[in-house]
Amino acid sequence: MRSITFARGAALACALLAANIASAQERLNDSDVPPAVAQKQKQEIRHGDPARWYKPQSRLQNLHKEIGAAYDEAKRACAQESKSERSSCLADARSTYRNDMANARNLANAPPPQMGTSSSSETKSGQ
Repeated sequence: MRSITFARGAALACALLAANIASAQERLNDSDVPPAVAQKQKQEIRHGDPARWYKPQSRLQNLHKEIGAAYDEAKRACAQESKSERSSCLADARSTYRNDMANARNLANAPPPQMGTSSSSETKSGQ
């Protein structure tokens, strides 16, 4: 049951992130990034993910940060809702946060996803 709740929370976080990215893309483009920062980003992308992301304890710390960031984004999105919908939105965000935090250790101990692969359901159905 928790994985379903986590999936719903992840879907909400992705939807909120997509909306934020879409609005940010309207306002920003690569010309807004200082050249030194752009160069540093290119170097980091070439090197790939840091190894620490795949150590269980580090993965747990990263998950906690990501879950907290998703919760903050959800709260900001709730603040934009009408007053009548805001409390239920915040309650949903809080519930998702709690469920995600409770499930974080299981996620951190799971094998890391492979880069460039699709979700397991898509992979299985395509074989």
